[in-house]
Amino acid sequence: MEMINNGRTRTEILSQEVLCNKDIQELLGVGQTTASSIFSCIKKSKDRLGLAGKVHIQDYYDYFNIPMECRVGVVYRIGSPGEIVQPPIIKHIY
Repeated sequence: MEMINNGRTRTEILSQEVLCNKDIQELLGVGQTTASSIFSCIKKSKDRLGLAGKVHIQDYYDYFNIPMECRVGVVYRIGSPGEIVQPPIIKHIY
């Protein structure tokens, strides 16, 4: 697994439902100013949560046009290669 900055993997970060500015910094390997700019662009394009300082993972994927088959947590049905189903909702306890 590829560790980035503080020891978290890309998969661990992208497994979250909500991203913050620090997550964008780690994912893209950019500084705070650049990450803030990208974060603002994502929120301007779509803001499902409507919460300051938070971006839904789906908004991140949509902004960067990341196809469904390249996303973390995508589940394929057994016996139907390439057929995509919704991944299970993972609830985080904070």
